[in-house]
Amino acid sequence: MSDSKQEVNQYENGNGAGYTKRSKKRACARHCKRWWWVHLIIFLIGVVLIVVIAIFAVIPRVAQDKMNAAKLEIQGVNVLQTESNDYLIQINSTISTDGAIKADIDPFDGVMYL
Repeated sequence: MSDSKQEVNQYENGNGAGYTKRSKKRACARHCKRWWWVHLIIFLIGVVLIVVIAIFAVIPRVAQDKMNAAKLEIQGVNVLQTESNDYLIQINSTISTDGAIKADIDPFDGVMYL
């Protein structure tokens, strides 16, 4: 028995006829298609950071600046229910601001020291 082997040879021509260069647009599209989840995670982290920074850094500063610019006018003070260790003070006042922000100040308990 004789073995008949068939030999297959493949030759490449060095002129680069089958080579096509990828365009930058196609390479970018392929990159985005392959790594879309990384871009999504980075985008979500950025959004969360911006919201947190806005809530904890920017908004309180703006509110404090508005309170610093406000004017408090006291019209009257009434001392009520006086006892040996405590008393009730009623203060009638008006707060004037630039009108951009509306606010109501609720009654609160305060402590006074001499």
